[in-house]
Amino acid sequence: LLNWLDSQSRLVSQFISEDPLVWEKDILLLEQKENSGAGSVLFLGSSSIVRWESLPTDVAPLKSVNLGFGGAKINDVVYYANRLLRAENPSAIVIFVGTNDIRPETSKDPEWIFDKYRTLVSIVRARFFEIPIYYIAITPSILRWEVWPIAKQTNDLIEKFSSEDPLLHFIDTSPYLLDA
Repeated sequence: LLNWLDSQSRLVSQFISEDPLVWEKDILLLEQKENSGAGSVLFLGSSSIVRWESLPTDVAPLKSVNLGFGGAKINDVVYYANRLLRAENPSAIVIFVGTNDIRPETSKDPEWIFDKYRTLVSIVRARFFEIPIYYIAITPSILRWEVWPIAKQTNDLIEKFSSEDPLLHFIDTSPYLLDA
């Protein structure tokens, strides 16, 4: 029970922290993971990526590498991107991050999140010149409904930016999540 409580306390402190160093242990574990397979699709992001247990089956026959960590925010992913993106010749990168930056208690400005996304794209481009990048839009949720306009504005900025580059792709899941 004490171990479980300690792990829950650690998760809560990571989730609310703005210091990327709270993820160091998680990143060390991810660095030990084999992710050098040529042609693999790298999945980078927060808990939605971590918990995507059927990922290898869902993207088969493509090889996938899950590089998600906890309740990561976009600045956390930017901070660790060079350490995580060490695969040789991946075929694509899928990114799902930003949701944890937009919470009812405190939300970052859409322009700030968008700027961090552009920084992340620049880091990817410096390592992998001509690789497609797929961004899964920030999703609507009941717990974050009051800040959905902020998420929507962030998504709109990223979608517009993506439409201007044939190697950037925006995946909007909100119509499926908002439908009956």
